[in-house]
Amino acid sequence: MGAVTAQRGPRGPRPRVPAVFAEMIDGRLAGAACVGRHELFDAELDGVHETPAERTARHAAAVAICTSCPVLTACRVVADEAGRHAHGVWAATVRNTSRPTGRSPKELSA
Repeated sequence: MGAVTAQRGPRGPRPRVPAVFAEMIDGRLAGAACVGRHELFDAELDGVHETPAERTARHAAAVAICTSCPVLTACRVVADEAGRHAHGVWAATVRNTSRPTGRSPKELSA
């Protein structure tokens, strides 16, 4: 595992993260309102143990969080750059609603 790097967020020092994860963090999204709420935004959860109505409600809750997010514009730019790889809720928009390839629903429920 790589070195651990310290990062400074808008509210002071953040926990140290392994360098391999730090490389995946886009600084433009620092301070995003969605942090710690991936279960609302993550497209890999679409249709896993939820009805279509529950998914719609989950997406609506995510969009509501986005509308007052301080990095909404930057999030839109990052999602646009990611193109078809941006799945789930990004910048108050549900993108690419088909579940991305990767973990199967069976793997997600384990």
